[in-house]
Amino acid sequence: MLRYINIVVAVDSIGAFSDGKLNDNIFLMDNSPCTGSGQGTANLSTLCHPGQVIQWVIYPIDLQTQAMIKNITFIGTDNNSNVKHKNNCMRTVLDMPTLNSWTGIVPWYMVPGLPYRYRLEIQMGEGKNSIMYTDTPSLVRI
Repeated sequence: MLRYINIVVAVDSIGAFSDGKLNDNIFLMDNSPCTGSGQGTANLSTLCHPGQVIQWVIYPIDLQTQAMIKNITFIGTDNNSNVKHKNNCMRTVLDMPTLNSWTGIVPWYMVPGLPYRYRLEIQMGEGKNSIMYTDTPSLVRI
């Protein structure tokens, strides 16, 4: 089992600003040795084990516009309906995330097989519409 799982977030800020939405302009990939789903899309489902360190790293496709992970909030789902999960689903390792990465530890109390969806907030540049989010990716404990 890998101790660390990296989730790479590639964001096309020009496309996001043009479309007014992030989902078609963000591409998530992980290096989990277990096969999840949604590689290269906003719907990434990362398979993980309790105690593993997850690190999200962002790379802007447009190098002229700075992109950073503003926040990650776990919202989760069960099999039938949306259910709010504890926001501390991931214990943050760093008190303050850096501009291009965010790190947390998968907790032991996650229910196996249940997708824990999270909202990934991305800030691209500055201004009124600079923060966009997607809430389609998830972590799944195996």
